[in-house]
Amino acid sequence: MAAFDRVLLSLFSGGGLCGCCKPETSNSVAMDILQLKSYQDEWDRTQRAIELAKREQVAKEAEIRQKAASRAAELLAERGDLE
Repeated sequence: MAAFDRVLLSLFSGGGLCGCCKPETSNSVAMDILQLKSYQDEWDRTQRAIELAKREQVAKEAEIRQKAASRAAELLAERGDLE
């Protein structure tokens, strides 16, 4: 079991991390931790989506530059300026 899961299990079991908290306090803390974990997960997903979008944009720009260079070479060849 992961350390995070053990902490939540301990909090939800009513003993808290040290055993001195009242069950309702432990449950409140555990719920706050779960909410924060949820926010962190959403943040991580958003960051991954942003990174993916950046990589896709870079790939599209490279493709456009390649097509432009190819077209320029074709035009020069048609004019006889390129051997």
